[in-house]
Amino acid sequence: MIEDLGRELVLPLFDTVLFPGVRTKITVGKTLRQILENLGMTDTFTMIALTVREKDEQGRLSRNSFYMVGTRIRVESVEPTDKGGFLLNIDTLRTVDIHDIELLDNQFWVDYRIRPLLNDLSRHGEEEILRTVKRIITETGEHIAGSEEFVKPLMAMENLNGIIANVIPYVQIDLAKKQELLEEDSPHDRAMAFVDMLLRQKESFTIQMELAQKFQERTNSHYRKNMLREQMKAIREELNEGSAPSDDSYEEKILRAEMPPQAEEAARRELGKMESMDSSSPEYGKARDYLDLLTALPWKKADVTEIDLAAAREILNDQHFGLEKVKERIIQHLAVMKLKKEKQGSILLLVGPPGTGKTSLGKSIAQALNRPYERLSLGGVRDEAELRGHRRTYVGALPGRIVQAMKKAGQRNPVFVLDEVDKISSSQGGDPYSALLEILD
Repeated sequence: MIEDLGRELVLPLFDTVLFPGVRTKITVGKTLRQILENLGMTDTFTMIALTVREKDEQGRLSRNSFYMVGTRIRVESVEPTDKGGFLLNIDTLRTVDIHDIELLDNQFWVDYRIRPLLNDLSRHGEEEILRTVKRIITETGEHIAGSEEFVKPLMAMENLNGIIANVIPYVQIDLAKKQELLEEDSPHDRAMAFVDMLLRQKESFTIQMELAQKFQERTNSHYRKNMLREQMKAIREELNEGSAPSDDSYEEKILRAEMPPQAEEAARRELGKMESMDSSSPEYGKARDYLDLLTALPWKKADVTEIDLAAAREILNDQHFGLEKVKERIIQHLAVMKLKKEKQGSILLLVGPPGTGKTSLGKSIAQALNRPYERLSLGGVRDEAELRGHRRTYVGALPGRIVQAMKKAGQRNPVFVLDEVDKISSSQGGDPYSALLEILD
């Protein structure tokens, strides 16, 4: 038989849905002091707990702020808290339908009716679901430290609704989903929906545990390797054998390299990636090689000496017989460089048959200028990647041959001899001439 309408005060609940069939404790804020004082905080009294769905634009509660299905509760005792609120010891009784909400003296009153209980779940079916729920809770609790005190009382319960009411506050789902579960009329459908929530929660928790375990193993491995590196470093220092390079030294290398801001930013970004990688990863080796190159390039090293034309003429005459026009042209070029004091590179093109001294003239020019000498033989080059450098995604990727020669020279202003530039091979797969023009430009 359907009961007549009742009328009671509302206890607003924020971020909480109370299910019937459980004895629990809830904390309410000091804003509810007037409600509790009117009801009498020392006596047992009943209220209607309604979950707040939304607030108005000013953040206040209105008649439309609540869900229209709630739980009738009996407050057994009220205890004040240190923060000015109250701790309520309550029994949750029955689910109720709200027919009307009225605001009187800043307090909400509702007309409600107890929801009738359906009986579409047999005792055998409830026992089966109960066993399934307990098994899922036990398996989930095995991964949580200190869960025994919570799981043990649940295993002793034989009331499915009681288990749902105790467990649902700890299931990480939306408040609307919990409200849907409360409003479900069918005990069978409610039980099956609860099992589905538990399975999803267990799967999510298992994934989180696996990720946390992998992260912990990775962290432990990284910590262990760092400890071993420190021990090896201490042993080498004790034996006066020096220390092996470590990731920590790259910070100092970057500072010593005196890179321009753009290159330094790229180096620090690469160092940050490398520090987060496992040293056994292939990407770790690529990042390390890239940092080795960046820190080894002579960004600032450039020994500029005054050009001595008499000494240059003497060197050219001592090392090459004849070739007077060529040597005179070289002296003229050096004289122009001395007068202009230009910082940019100068280009001389030497053309002639094999064996006439083109390559050796370049070496003499480097000696005359007192600069490092680097020779790049370009005969037969048909892949522009040799000049520009390979993409780092390739196995065995290398920088371009010009950058390699700059690294080898140890200075940023060496004398480069691009030997046999006329014998570069062009093919359908690429155009080394265009790549060389772009690089030199």
